[in-house]
Amino acid sequence: MKKTHFADDAAQFWDKRFSRDEYVFGKDPNAYLKDQVTSRMKPGGSALCIADGEGRNSVWLAQQG
Repeated sequence: MKKTHFADDAAQFWDKRFSRDEYVFGKDPNAYLKDQVTSRMKPGGSALCIADGEGRNSVWLAQQG
């Protein structure tokens, strides 16, 4: 399957963005996610965190139990 230039450009963009030493979005969870989980979810519930970048939200969710 032949890659398109768009796919190559997108891959290069994301590789460059997440290859830095510093965190792109910081280490704290997204404020909206934190608010929703804190007010709506019960301990031990399940969550699926799609496209989480460096994983800051997934790490926080796992720490919540």
